[in-house]
Amino acid sequence: MYGATYLCLDKIGSNKSGIEAQWEARNGYMRARDIEDRFKEGDIFAGELYDHSALVVAHMIVGTALALEIDLSNKATAIVCHGGAFKFPNYGDRIQQIIEKHIGSMPNLIMTHAYGSKDTNACLDGAALAAAIDF
Repeated sequence: MYGATYLCLDKIGSNKSGIEAQWEARNGYMRARDIEDRFKEGDIFAGELYDHSALVVAHMIVGTALALEIDLSNKATAIVCHGGAFKFPNYGDRIQQIIEKHIGSMPNLIMTHAYGSKDTNACLDGAALAAAIDF
């Protein structure tokens, strides 16, 4: 929008341009995996970065659901979470907690890293299924 090449929420919520960039601004460059290790060692700032990210992601989920009239409290509704930050310990639980506080019930979050191998690509698998179904 207005010539921007990124979403402002991306700068807070995402793994690379959000969490890693904010860590780098304060402490120097570090990969998200290493920031996660720092969190496990008790680094408070690392935990705050992921908590803020979870808050942004939860707001994006609720906002999108409201805009598209999707009932997140319906047990037939599933939110599929895939990629970097979603592998962070308890990240999905935190997102669920935030959404639950807003909608009054626990949403269905599916974390793709919990299924299959680490090499599974949920986006590619979904595209293949969509192509097979349409064929």
